[in-house]
Amino acid sequence: MDNFQIRIDKISLSLSRYSLKILTKFTAQNNAMRLRFTILLFLCLIFKTSAQTHTDLYQKIIDSVYEKNPEMIGVLVHIESPKISLSYAKGFDGKNSKQNLNVQKPVLIASTTKTFMAATILRLAEKGKLNINQKIKNLITETSRMQLTKAGYHLDFITISHLLSHTSGIRDYVDEGYFKFINENKKHQWTRTEQVERASKLGQPLGKPRTLFRYADINYVLLSEVIEHFTDEPFYTSVRKLLKFKENHLNNTWFIQLEKQHENTLPLVNQY
Repeated sequence: MDNFQIRIDKISLSLSRYSLKILTKFTAQNNAMRLRFTILLFLCLIFKTSAQTHTDLYQKIIDSVYEKNPEMIGVLVHIESPKISLSYAKGFDGKNSKQNLNVQKPVLIASTTKTFMAATILRLAEKGKLNINQKIKNLITETSRMQLTKAGYHLDFITISHLLSHTSGIRDYVDEGYFKFINENKKHQWTRTEQVERASKLGQPLGKPRTLFRYADINYVLLSEVIEHFTDEPFYTSVRKLLKFKENHLNNTWFIQLEKQHENTLPLVNQY
């Protein structure tokens, strides 16, 4: 994932160039599956305990997860349910930090950005601005259209729905070489044009649309162009407006490098 990211209040957004990801954890990747299962079990308990015991019980579970996984840097959890509203953190603010993790600090999310992008597309469909079965050929930029066509993609057969569901058959720009470049060029800010170009040069289409599923960030990069086609404004502005960030009190949520950080927002957690 690259470093174009969004931040959202206590539950963190990170945009892998035009895609978001929620982090209720802050840990090493090799422990992800075990931690996900633990957190799932933990959330299921929300509806099986009394209101008086909620906070203590959940904090004990989080403490236990952290203590049993010494390689973890920290865990940050926010729970919102009819019975409880809880923010809790355990661990440190960064790999080399001795400062405790602060629940009030914003954190980056990566591919959960895709949830926000998809919701924006569906809101446009709800308003009658688009149909998710529309072909994308005339909905993306001319540059992207030329690059993808040259790479062998038949854009008359790829729809918005295919992008949403990762069934477009478009090869992703993210691979070993991409991560290698990021590690060697930490200050490089990828543009959407660069990412589409890279995807176009990595090989032939993966397959015909709807015939295979292949999770790929490129699908949501292209959806950002689709949003801009129908709204005539930057996609991140449309996301903010159509999903009603202000009305939903997402006051400390923004696309970094594209929007200004709110003046009352604390510094980011040192995740990466």
